[in-house]
Amino acid sequence: VYDPETNTGGYFPRARAFASYTNNKYNVGLGYANDRYLQNVAYLRCKNVTLGYTFPEKWTKKIYLQKIRIFFTGENLAYWSPLTEHCTTIDPELANASSTSTSNTGIGYLYPKTLSFGIDITF
Repeated sequence: VYDPETNTGGYFPRARAFASYTNNKYNVGLGYANDRYLQNVAYLRCKNVTLGYTFPEKWTKKIYLQKIRIFFTGENLAYWSPLTEHCTTIDPELANASSTSTSNTGIGYLYPKTLSFGIDITF
């Protein structure tokens, strides 16, 4: 006898199209409420980091400059979340869909990682 539920250890369910599968042995079906796929969307994000250094005035005066400052800025450098254990394409900051709204399911463009370097010179 063919048993479609032999992979009981898999995290994601077997794909089914438009029809619920229910039998007494497994009592599974698309219409049954469950909490198996609820995800912990807690996260820690390194959103913005700026590091800079202003050279001492005694150094800058030697080359006839008033001030020199170098800096680095990084945005969206990293994030840590238990959600990445099962899926890396859903941003936890966007994952706030409810059963009444399907317009914001966490699937969208991820925040881009931006790195900037610069030098500020005052004559």
